[in-house]
Amino acid sequence: MSLDVMFDGVSINEDNVIGAKLNTTVFGEAFALGETICRSATMEILKDGIVSIPSSVSFTHPDQSTVTMLVDNVDDTDDTFYQLHLVDYMVLLNKVIDLSTQTTAGAALEAICTELNMTHNLSNADSLYSYAFAWDGFTTARDVIGMMAEAYGGYAICEGTQISFYGFSKDPVDSIDVEDCGDFALGGRHYISRIVWDNGVNKYEYGSDIGDTLYLSETNVFFGDDSNTYDRIAAFGDNIIGMEFYNVKVEDAPIVGARAGQLISIGGYNTFVNEAWEYFGDWLGGYDCQLQTSEQAETSVIVDPLEKAVVSINSTVNRQEGLLDILGTRTTRLETDMIHFQVDAAAQEVRVTSQDTLPPTSYTAFQEDGMRIYVEGEQVAEATATRFECDKGLGVQDWAIEQTSSGTVLCFFRKW
Repeated sequence: MSLDVMFDGVSINEDNVIGAKLNTTVFGEAFALGETICRSATMEILKDGIVSIPSSVSFTHPDQSTVTMLVDNVDDTDDTFYQLHLVDYMVLLNKVIDLSTQTTAGAALEAICTELNMTHNLSNADSLYSYAFAWDGFTTARDVIGMMAEAYGGYAICEGTQISFYGFSKDPVDSIDVEDCGDFALGGRHYISRIVWDNGVNKYEYGSDIGDTLYLSETNVFFGDDSNTYDRIAAFGDNIIGMEFYNVKVEDAPIVGARAGQLISIGGYNTFVNEAWEYFGDWLGGYDCQLQTSEQAETSVIVDPLEKAVVSINSTVNRQEGLLDILGTRTTRLETDMIHFQVDAAAQEVRVTSQDTLPPTSYTAFQEDGMRIYVEGEQVAEATATRFECDKGLGVQDWAIEQTSSGTVLCFFRKW
């Protein structure tokens, strides 16, 4: 198989290519939606075979597509060849792009592509385009693309300068006979039977709990409190519910025409393609998919010899009002303990309380200049760099210490 290498769009003599490696990892520890895949590669090229270091390199992928990557670094320590370190165009999205005037997913996607001089493959995805969008001022373009990919029910990968969104399929695209491979190791089975979006306030479930649960990001702006969230999950859910795959590690396997993120069958066992291949006249390598079962604390049960408790943590993000709420509870046979942590960007305040009300009425507030304590909406204590006050409304027990403007005198106040 020819590698068909091109430097900045110009073909080079393949005799000058000593070797290449391509690595693509689709998932982290567990199967998830919304991954923004970034390939990496190295290529060794004879120094006498090129005139200058390119800014981009193209070559033929085992699935016969053309991969175009950016030159990220050059190692020239060897006397005879350069080692080019390559990354794909996904790295260009690791920046904050002003999306404050965009109100839909489609408008945000177009703005990102215009800013980065890229394209995308979602021109006909009208349903995704209509999703409401509100930018928080900090989210990177890559994070926005990841949320879109999750709402699409798949993942995003850069094919040259095109941002491509792909969904998942339960069916393998190719198969390999295990007798054609080297060492073969079969690990755990995964069966996706349920999809859950749970932000602590609203919860949507699709499928049943007979197998593994796929959790969607609770901070994805394209899932929310509106009635369309369940329909959005159901739109891609049927492509995922019932998906079965295994942890498989196999060496010296034939490289089939499947891209990262697709399922292939090895010896009758479906597994995901992660690319870890080397080229020496042809692509060589194996497959290694080692995924854990995704776990998220909708409800967890803790058991020890003395007591049984149910603990849970739920969070919600209101980007329009700049609020982050995290609510943790622990329930035993006798009592329920609660801790509520709230960040209010508009008030420049962090609140801690044991109330679950929004907003809380009794809480401790931390601001830039110090701490204040409120009970039923009334401030009862204050501690800053210049003032300490306690007002319990009990007469002689109310007092304050305040530093004067000169900084050399402390004034003590006591209510009689």
